[in-house]
Amino acid sequence: ISFTTPPGALIAVVGPSAARNFALTGLLAGTRPLSSGTLAVDGHDVNSDTETMRSRVGVVPRRNRVHTRFTVARALEYAARLRMPATTSAENRGRVIDQVLD
Repeated sequence: ISFTTPPGALIAVVGPSAARNFALTGLLAGTRPLSSGTLAVDGHDVNSDTETMRSRVGVVPRRNRVHTRFTVARALEYAARLRMPATTSAENRGRVIDQVLD
């Protein structure tokens, strides 16, 4: 797997396999060892710099979801309303959510 995100990005690991999602988040958080290759977050090697990773990567367990019946889009809308400035228009929020979903 290879992907790049902008600095300070909030990403979601979403897919049909809970086990694979959990494995990837464990790799990103440094709680699961790599079998090969390298993994860096903000230029820091996840496996050799675990203390730094604790302040850079947060994982929300699957069972702590906002609402079990929310779609991914609805959960992102809810999160955007909580985290974006109150002055953000619905149009701008929608644009950000669409970018995340793409």
